[in-house]
Amino acid sequence: MPVVSVATSPDAIEALARPWSRLARESASATPFQSDAWLLPWMHHMRIEEPCVVVVREGTDVVGLAPLFARRHSPGRTFALLGAGVSDRLDLLAAPGFEDAATEALGEWLDGEQASWDACVFEELGPRALLRDVRPPPGRSRTLVAQSVCPVLVLSPSSRGWGGGVPASQWPKLRKNRRRAETLGAFTLERADRTGPIAALEVLFALHAKRWEQRGEAGVLADPAVRALHRDAALRFGARGELRIYVASIGGRPAAVVYGMRRGPRLYLYLNGIEPELERASPGTLALGGAIEDAMAEGVTEVDFLRGNEAYKYAWGAVDEINVCLTLA
Repeated sequence: MPVVSVATSPDAIEALARPWSRLARESASATPFQSDAWLLPWMHHMRIEEPCVVVVREGTDVVGLAPLFARRHSPGRTFALLGAGVSDRLDLLAAPGFEDAATEALGEWLDGEQASWDACVFEELGPRALLRDVRPPPGRSRTLVAQSVCPVLVLSPSSRGWGGGVPASQWPKLRKNRRRAETLGAFTLERADRTGPIAALEVLFALHAKRWEQRGEAGVLADPAVRALHRDAALRFGARGELRIYVASIGGRPAAVVYGMRRGPRLYLYLNGIEPELERASPGTLALGGAIEDAMAEGVTEVDFLRGNEAYKYAWGAVDEINVCLTLA
């Protein structure tokens, strides 16, 4: 019978890194945003005061893990998922065959802890998220509402060597963009996660800031804590071979950066940046094309563009997946 324990101190949570990493690899529904490589840096750099990681064990094996934290507000206390805000897909983790057991164990724990919380707000649950099935304790309501759109491209083999799910109109567009870019200088695309991931991130930060400054806004990367989170997580994902960063240059000048992670058959494209002065050469489209082609060569069958319904995602043939928010109150 599964046994539940709770880790609330940073040291106790860091000590879970090894089984946490294993669950992130094994869990069929996991994305990089449930990984310890993402959530431990998030917890540290966001300075979370009340982390609460619920651990489900079968014997000595960790078979489930719900990475929560508490938000205090007047007059109560709300449980949320670690990673909330900057993460595009959230959920609990479960070992294969223990999905129902982990979900039920969390529900029972929440029932036993009813006196300590007023609400649970679990954001950005994807279509395969296990938390969609958590039942409310007696006397609590359960609300599930649509939250974010995440377009996903499903690839299939084709005679071109590219994904069969990509519209045929993309190929002449890519060739045209490549010719236009090369009128400004030689076009190169470097896979920087193998050579200099932190330097590539700094380029991304700079390009992202330029774009948002043009709009008179700060952008998500303006916060030093968020930038520190990405540096930390990038090194951890990189050590596991899961980081993917591509830097496109025109005439030796950085023109675009594509930043994401790979887990199993899916590539997650988290963020990109484009040099505004070179935007007419479409370096972002060229960088994405190179990233998708590289992913296909690695055996990737799905490209998750993550949150946002920007038009360029649909130009690649992506179809919407809908994240939901679960509230127990």
